[in-house]
Amino acid sequence: MKKNYFGRISLLSFFCLILLAACSGIESPTATLTPTQTYAAPSADKTTVIGRVVNTSGQPYQNLTVRLAEVYYATDNPEQGAYVLDAAFSPGGVTDQNGYFIIPEINPMDYVLVLGSPDAAYKIIENEEGKAKVWHTEAGKILDIGEISLDFDFNP
Repeated sequence: MKKNYFGRISLLSFFCLILLAACSGIESPTATLTPTQTYAAPSADKTTVIGRVVNTSGQPYQNLTVRLAEVYYATDNPEQGAYVLDAAFSPGGVTDQNGYFIIPEINPMDYVLVLGSPDAAYKIIENEEGKAKVWHTEAGKILDIGEISLDFDFNP
């Protein structure tokens, strides 16, 4: 008695083709994820300042010192004031390889942003009027100053 293997081989071949088709290189689109920075919320009585510093070509300033000079207002005229950068005690940080910086857990008050070293080359961020720009911080919140683009040589 002769067995008919043709039917079994055909069925096995059919399943193999289906399996190969399922495993073939059907490309599905893959999303490209861009890493985002995440920051811990400051304590209820503190604030955090974040931002990025790049040159006018969009290249990040790496290892750049970022300091916050405290703003003090005149008691008789709150429109008048001065900022003070204390090299030992003013809050600050350093930009990473992508130009981002974070200055966490600082006292909420008004600050002026000073980039670079006051002993060498530095830049004070100015407002539209050419005066030092004052950044207001609030307790329990993160102040994102965004991206600062400037053309300045911090290595004189």
